[in-house]
Amino acid sequence: MRAVSTKGTLEEPAAAVDSIKQACFAIIWLKNDGQSFDERVIMDELGSHDGVISARFSRRDPMMMMVEYDSNRTRTRHILDWVNGAGAVAQLVGC
Repeated sequence: MRAVSTKGTLEEPAAAVDSIKQACFAIIWLKNDGQSFDERVIMDELGSHDGVISARFSRRDPMMMMVEYDSNRTRTRHILDWVNGAGAVAQLVGC
């Protein structure tokens, strides 16, 4: 968590604290259905939506990704729809 210095004291930004309290993680499996998908397109699609905090592909398994999101601003169903709309076939594994 970042702290902001104001007049010699450290204070936590309220927005950052609220965001961390509402952060959830979705683990998504991208099915290999014979069609290729572009990771950059998926990342751009996810990054363009309100509520997605971060997203990354697994280094060990390129068919897995983790998406951190604000549960007050979006839902896993929306994230899956966005990934599928970007050309992949995705399934939620856990959150």
